[in-house]
Amino acid sequence: MKHTIVLFLLSLLLLPKLCNAQTYPTPITDTASYLRYIVTNKQQFVGQPFSTLYNFLQISPKMFTPFAHIHHNRFAETNITLAFKFAATAEDLSDTYPQLGIEWQPPYLNRQEGLALMYLYERQGIGWNGVIYNRYKNIIIKDIYILQ
Repeated sequence: MKHTIVLFLLSLLLLPKLCNAQTYPTPITDTASYLRYIVTNKQQFVGQPFSTLYNFLQISPKMFTPFAHIHHNRFAETNITLAFKFAATAEDLSDTYPQLGIEWQPPYLNRQEGLALMYLYERQGIGWNGVIYNRYKNIIIKDIYILQ
């Protein structure tokens, strides 16, 4: 009987920890703090496809920017930044920070295609959408950082 009570009490203590899928308090009220949390826990996303990180995010990207950081290959999209606020005008771009930066593992996508999508959807006021997600969902993450 004592063992049953002890096991019952232990299960009451451990069950919430085992069932706790939510590790960040919701709702997200501080984007910078949430992005720091993501970067602090980036080891669970590095080496995984972007879809793993995307499905974990509790806030949705609004804009993205593809980058090429290989000086001899400007067509290789090595990085992307995700903004979680939409900028309606060029003057509003500073309001999109902080942003989440993601570095990809090779093979890289074509940056020109990424830029074309970015311009197309931002001009229409759409920003991030399913077409863009499908472009990146299988790309493997090399590193995650914050741009401020």
